[in-house]
Amino acid sequence: MIFDRIARVSSGEEEVSDGTGNLFSSEIRKDYTRIYISYVEEQLKAGIDTGEEFESIIETKHFAELVSIWVRAREEYRQWRDSRK
Repeated sequence: MIFDRIARVSSGEEEVSDGTGNLFSSEIRKDYTRIYISYVEEQLKAGIDTGEEFESIIETKHFAELVSIWVRAREEYRQWRDSRK
């Protein structure tokens, strides 16, 4: 899980933790996290400029806060959705 990756980097167990999801990839470091779209990066490496923004940099502590908010919101939505069945 993403929190495990953040914890391993924050504790110094790993210097960098790379991960890939459905669309976005992440490169978590102790001070900052790079979120990027893998396929756009690969196209740029191949010399194809799609004109798309493909990466964002955020402090890892703020990234962890955003992930926490997202996980809580997703769980609240699932509970709400299931209560309507």
